[in-house]
Amino acid sequence: MSRSLWPLQQAVYAALTSGSPAPVSAPVYDAVPQDSAYPYVQIGDDLTVADFSPVAGEGDDVDFHIHGWSRYAGKKEVLEMMAEIKAALQGARLAVPGWQIAGLRETFSTVILEPDGKTRHSVQRFRVRLRKAS
Repeated sequence: MSRSLWPLQQAVYAALTSGSPAPVSAPVYDAVPQDSAYPYVQIGDDLTVADFSPVAGEGDDVDFHIHGWSRYAGKKEVLEMMAEIKAALQGARLAVPGWQIAGLRETFSTVILEPDGKTRHSVQRFRVRLRKAS
């Protein structure tokens, strides 16, 4: 397991909850408490790490997912959450102790209507390139 993952998750959480340009307006969870009120944002369990070792040191390419959950009638709320998430992550200067951010971008996004017919679920995948700080 990459040593960058926990510091990265902490930085993502900080960007979503208290970051600049603005925090996400919905609660943000790693583990969602039972009976949580909608809307909310969840940092996904789904991480993919690829070794990115440039000539001069250690590095990781990390793909991570952020999920949004809404029961608003229509897509407005979930789409607004997605825009807030993207702005919070791409507008922030993520502070990952021991690592330098060499790039961060959204690589995929979608909205799914869950089988209950009333819950909308957004999935956004981001890729960050990290270089071990010297």
